[in-house]
This record gives sequence, structure tokens and C-alpha cells, in this order.
Amino acid sequence: MPQNNTDHDWFEFYKKFINQAVYDADPDHQAVDLEITKKLVKGSPKEAQMTIQFLCGEYGKLKEKGDEMYLSFRLYSCSLALAHLLVYGYEDTALLMKFCKGLDKELIKFAKEMNPTEE
Repeated sequence: MPQNNTDHDWFEFYKKFINQAVYDADPDHQAVDLEITKKLVKGSPKEAQMTIQFLCGEYGKLKEKGDEMYLSFRLYSCSLALAHLLVYGYEDTALLMKFCKGLDKELIKFAKEMNPTEE
């Protein structure tokens, strides 16, 4: 978790994201409400960036260990990154992606999975 004077703000953003935007799509799958996520990102851009970085790091660690929880962290980080892209555009998001190694490829893969009929 982030370790600086914005810990409280970051943690509050993270709790809002998990409690307001994440929901159970069915008994076996979670989903993220993109409209709520965009509002959260717009209201707290710095905390959103910190959260994306945190989630990407955790996603990578869990995937490397073979822990199934990596799928949730992938959903969260990709959804937040997509919301960031929609709110702030490519220029701002491109810089963020430099700090989250492999997020650009995961985001493209994630978008294709969300709309598998497009070629």
C-alpha cells in the first residue's frame, strides 16, 4: 500500500471504489460500474493513479504466485485505467502506464474480452 502523507486519502478512494463501483455480476464473477468509476477518478485523480499502481503491483504478484485472486485485481486495475483513459485522455494515461509495466497490453486484452464480437 502507498506509504506517504496521502495514505488516508488513498485508502478512502480505494474503499469508495470497492464499495461503490465493484459488484457481483453473478455468483462467480465480479464486475465494475464504469460510470461510477469515472466519477471517482474525476473527483480524485491523484488517488486514482496511486490505486492503479497499487492494484497493478498486486495483480502481478498474485499472478506470478498462481493465486486466483489475480483475476479480481486485474479487473480492478484495468477498469480504473480505462476510466482514467476516458476521463483524462491518452496523454495523461500514457504516462501512468509507464509506471505500470504491462498495463497497456492487459488493457487492450481486457477491452477485447469485454467485447469479444469486435475484430
